[in-house]
Amino acid sequence: MRWKANDTVVHAREGVCVVVGVEEKTLTEDCPCEYYILNPVYEPGSKIYVPVERGDAVLRPLLTKQEIGELIRMIPDMEMDWISDDKTRQRTLQQEVKSGSHEVLLGIITSLYQKRKEISKTGKKFHSADEYFFNEADKQINREFGYVLGIDPGRVPDYIHATLTGEET
Repeated sequence: MRWKANDTVVHAREGVCVVVGVEEKTLTEDCPCEYYILNPVYEPGSKIYVPVERGDAVLRPLLTKQEIGELIRMIPDMEMDWISDDKTRQRTLQQEVKSGSHEVLLGIITSLYQKRKEISKTGKKFHSADEYFFNEADKQINREFGYVLGIDPGRVPDYIHATLTGEET
């Protein structure tokens, strides 16, 4: 897909970004190439350069409000299987968070949230690596959902809860 100035996209690592434009630049020894210039919405002052030829690999359109609604309704069925071995679980979570799949991210959030509740009842501490992956998945979901829904990312969990329970926010 060819992006143009003022398009809002999701960058695989940096999240929601606005395309500033396309410029030919020599950023590597390989050649002068065309680059998308992106400004991350939640990192003011940052600038990202993505080779146009790699755009489809690292950029995608934002979800729609309808798609977000459908994902939210699927959350109760999204829990992932718990992996008991810490190292195996951390490797799996790292790959899954990196995937950027909304279903996978929501499954991670749901599963780790439930596991954290269980562990807190026993007086034990939640594994710091699990907390890290929970926060990364949560940040990705909250920022994109918040942007599309026109709400602060911090309010997204309340929005999701209200949607699932039928309560007003």
